[in-house]
Amino acid sequence: MIKKKGISPVIAVVMLLLIVVVMVGGVFTWMQMIQEDVERVGEEQLEGILDQAREHTAIEMYSCDDDTVTSVTLYNGHAYQEWEDMVIYIDGTAVEFGDNGEDEFDLEPGRHRIDIEQNGGDGDFGDIGDALATWDDDGLKRGHVMNLGWRGETVATETFTC
Repeated sequence: MIKKKGISPVIAVVMLLLIVVVMVGGVFTWMQMIQEDVERVGEEQLEGILDQAREHTAIEMYSCDDDTVTSVTLYNGHAYQEWEDMVIYIDGTAVEFGDNGEDEFDLEPGRHRIDIEQNGGDGDFGDIGDALATWDDDGLKRGHVMNLGWRGETVATETFTC
């Protein structure tokens, strides 16, 4: 009679569990690598777009009456790119404009002049939007800092030196 020897059921179960653990670990590591690659590519693309926005967007010039800013010219030098959802910040506070208090606007290619009334309450965005709403009582003055923001990043900045 031939005696057959095999693997005991306990050892077989342990081996199967080890195989499953190794497979789950491999899949987890693979998924993590894919996620890191996606994040890296997304960050590189966003940084490239932000670099373009910084390169082509400027607070080009401004006009003053004594120490009060009367107009600001924004410039989008990109031939075709419209920068959507731009935000203007004065001393770190988003400027609201329009009847519904929105603070975002689209910056078409070209120069866009913003006229600012000296009473400190109103202004005109010309072809960008409607009235400015959040100036302090003295208006936009020497020393104020204007930033253009896009997607949470500053793409242009100017400190007024009237």
